[in-house]
Order: sequence, then C-alpha cells, then structure tokens
Amino acid sequence: MALSICEETPSVLAIEVMQVDKRSKGKERDLFSLSGVIGAVVMRFPDAKIVAYTPVQWKGSVPKHVMQARLEKRLTPEELKAICAKSTHDTWDAVGIGAKYWADQGHARWKPQR
Repeated sequence: MALSICEETPSVLAIEVMQVDKRSKGKERDLFSLSGVIGAVVMRFPDAKIVAYTPVQWKGSVPKHVMQARLEKRLTPEELKAICAKSTHDTWDAVGIGAKYWADQGHARWKPQR
C-alpha cells in the first residue's frame, strides 16, 4: 500500500496520539510500529504544524460505529464517494480526527451538533 500524500505539502498534520491501555493489551507492538510510521510522515513534512488528539479528545466515548454514522451524515456525496466502501474503522477515525481539527478551527460544518 502506497501513501499518496506527496501531491501537495500539507500545512497541518492532524494525528491521533497512540495510547496503550487495557483494550490494547497484546497489541502494544502494533501501536509502537504505527508510532514509527507517524514519525516518518511527520519527518517527510517538517514544516507542517502537528496537531495531536487522544481518542477521548476527538470522539469522547462514542462507539466507532456510532461515530462513523455521524460522520457519514455530515459528508457531502462527493466526499462519501472518495471513501472506499470497504474502508475499515481506521479510515473513519482519520475522517473524525480531521473533523475535530476543523471544528477546533471554527468551521461551523464540523461544530458538535446538540
């Protein structure tokens, strides 16, 4: 799988902070490997601002399937087409982290709905 982010230079990288907790027991190596990948991407774009969120910061305690449904409702048809139908929860996590970043920047579209 190739990472295709070389077309443009991002000014911001919004990432999730990897956390080891009771749910990740036995998967610590995977999380540490992922941290290495994140480090490589960060090094590829040294001028980008890094914004990092823990899972609780960007989604609270909302279950993954509920968060995905919420995100799907807020995306345009064109944006939904850009997401592969077989995407895993990781893809939706990335969309959610991006949405959190844009909400923090004041974009009304991504402000939390009450």
